[in-house]
Amino acid sequence: MTIGTQRVPFAGPDEYDIMFVGEAPGAEEQGQGRPFVGRSGQLLERYIGRNLLTRSQVKLANLSKYRPGTNHNKFEALLGSSQLEEGLNELEEEIKRAKPNVIVALGGWPLYYLTGCCGLDKGKSAPGSGIFLYRGSRLPALPRFRGPLQKVFGSLHPAYITRVWGQNPLFNLDITNAVEDSKFPELRYPEYEEHIDPDQSLLHDLVHESIASDWISLDIETFPNQQYSCVGWAYKHNDIMKGVCITFERPDLARFAHEVWRSDTPKILQFATYDAPFMDRFYQWKLGGYYNGQGWDTYVASASLLPDFPRGLDFLVSVHTRMPYYKSDRKVWKQARDMNILWKYNIKDTVGTYLVAMDQMGQIKELFG
Repeated sequence: MTIGTQRVPFAGPDEYDIMFVGEAPGAEEQGQGRPFVGRSGQLLERYIGRNLLTRSQVKLANLSKYRPGTNHNKFEALLGSSQLEEGLNELEEEIKRAKPNVIVALGGWPLYYLTGCCGLDKGKSAPGSGIFLYRGSRLPALPRFRGPLQKVFGSLHPAYITRVWGQNPLFNLDITNAVEDSKFPELRYPEYEEHIDPDQSLLHDLVHESIASDWISLDIETFPNQQYSCVGWAYKHNDIMKGVCITFERPDLARFAHEVWRSDTPKILQFATYDAPFMDRFYQWKLGGYYNGQGWDTYVASASLLPDFPRGLDFLVSVHTRMPYYKSDRKVWKQARDMNILWKYNIKDTVGTYLVAMDQMGQIKELFG
């Protein structure tokens, strides 16, 4: 496979707040000597324009300035090549010189080279994969590309959108969010307190605050033997988000979790038809503050707001919150044999569910009154 010889430089102004990084030039880009001028580039330009920006206001770049081959566009052909390393070096220099507020990684390979994040294959890292996991996430750039505050926003490559038109609304949302993030350099992740098996005195206060709050989000993690591994909840008190996790290791604290579970405070759950029946059947915990129109299910609400898209919490968190992708922690704790990872994961789920619900409520109120 012969790598192209026509060099396609970056395009855009010297000073800018947002950079878009793809994989490598295609045939039309090679022919014109400019990045993102083909069909996918025109699509990207259209969505940039919807956000009141022009092509001349953003930086357009690729990992490699050379086309992967003369008869194909398989990025894998560039792996290990001097052309790719040259492109990465020049990308590093440009990012450190211009210091954009956000770098949009268009596809799995840009995501991997800019952040180190990727999917897994049989428990091992699979570079170039995982963009559907990380799209919508704000991630810190690898030190190589950081100078000093560079955040990367993961999104799909526009070439994919031209083939799968049903993903256009999602791509539009990503570009809109990325443009908004170009106004500041910080990651701005949601802040919250973590309380894992706290002492009974503190737990008493946390339960009192929870029951007095407007909403409580709930989530459980379970073992295969019909036993819960932990029960978690999140709430807001004086504008401070707090997450609590009570684990199976502390059965003496279960009564506190039960008090929250059965309280009349309105509840939020993601797919309550699993959590509520499980605790009812195996522990005789009756869920309060949920039935008869009191509660909120983020899974159900997504059917009204995003009927054509996934309803899993990982997807909902990516479109309704600023939390980065964290769902791999559910598997990592087993590999690391560190259950503290699972407890923190449980709190992330409760916080994520709470934040998703708040955004859903606002959107539904705006749409339907």
